[in-house]
Amino acid sequence: MNRPARLLAVSYGGGHIAMVLPVLRALRERMPDLQIHLLALTTARAAAAEFAPLSFGFAELLARWPDADATRHGQRLLASHTHPAVDPAESLAYLGLNWVDLERQHGAEEATQRYAQAGRGAFFPLHTLRRLLADLQPDFVLATNSPRAEQAALQAAVEAGIPNLALFDLFPIENDPYAQRPVLADCTAVVAPAAKAALVRAGVPEQAVVVTGNPAFDGLADPAHAAAALALRARLGWTAKWVVLYAGHAEPAAGPHWPAGTAFPLAIEDTLRDWVAADPDLALVIRQHPNHWHQFQEAWAGRPAHPRVHLSLPDEEPVEHALLAADAVVVQVSTVGVQAEVAGKPVFSMEESPAAHHAGFSWAGLGIATGIHALADLPPALEAARLRRTAPVLVIPTPAAASVAELVLRRLQPAAGS
Repeated sequence: MNRPARLLAVSYGGGHIAMVLPVLRALRERMPDLQIHLLALTTARAAAAEFAPLSFGFAELLARWPDADATRHGQRLLASHTHPAVDPAESLAYLGLNWVDLERQHGAEEATQRYAQAGRGAFFPLHTLRRLLADLQPDFVLATNSPRAEQAALQAAVEAGIPNLALFDLFPIENDPYAQRPVLADCTAVVAPAAKAALVRAGVPEQAVVVTGNPAFDGLADPAHAAAALALRARLGWTAKWVVLYAGHAEPAAGPHWPAGTAFPLAIEDTLRDWVAADPDLALVIRQHPNHWHQFQEAWAGRPAHPRVHLSLPDEEPVEHALLAADAVVVQVSTVGVQAEVAGKPVFSMEESPAAHHAGFSWAGLGIATGIHALADLPPALEAARLRRTAPVLVIPTPAAASVAELVLRRLQPAAGS
């Protein structure tokens, strides 16, 4: 007896799960009998609830494959890796199974050294994903260009001869790590022709790269999001205000001008807060990355509430609401900068960001944003944009999720099971 076709999607949170979910919805609509299994990692778990009971995390994997060493290492590492949006049991399992995998690949001594140098960036749970594919026997594997578990899923799929596709979120940087991977996905879907050209220059075969757009941006054209954005402005009493969205993140490493952590994004926040406080016609939305916002809670608690400053929390408010409610957007290297460009908003990128320095690129360099090279330059640049305000025009072509879903369906090979 033939069984229904089975797809495994693997995704971390933030912009990655935001790309994957629209594609899964499009696949479910086009192929209702497709079994969609979703390994939702870390902060992606809450967003994946609509695909329960076939959405799961590392906690379910550890329950399926009890491992005393993984549990012990997970408990050891858990104290320094907690997140309010992630169940501690999931963090324990993720850390423990990754550590055991790291030791299996490199030995205990080298695993310890790699973790000391790179933290969770040292993780690459290839054996874990190989085991999952052997258990689940999917007919297709979908992931994004994120490293660690997503990369491991794609490599395991290639090794097993399972058709697969990677969603590349934005624009590749020079010598992009994705292009340097020893094993690449069968097909990579990218946001724009310039992204395809960059990957091809970096050595990815041209026939393996397809321009589809980014499915995470499809929601910008959803009338429900536009209505919610207007409602947000009305609820805050900002209907006639000029609203700036700052979409920030903690800096993962120190740069020439700023340390790692929250110092630089908080300095950006404070610059914008002072600017807004001085003009009753201005308002500010602050939104930190879904994986980082909890790191700002103490600092936020120490700053006085202001009627024209709104904290947009990722677990309470979709990013589309905050973005469409704004008249201009400030970022470091957040993907929200590209979303804002697609939505027709003026974008300002903070060029002193250590993340931009280490990545070797900025949205300004790609023509997406106006580059701001010092904090003091930000308010005047925003004032200039305010004076030349224009009505935003969405530049979304056909929905990217539908394009990616068609790619998957063309490559999907339904299995015959018994």
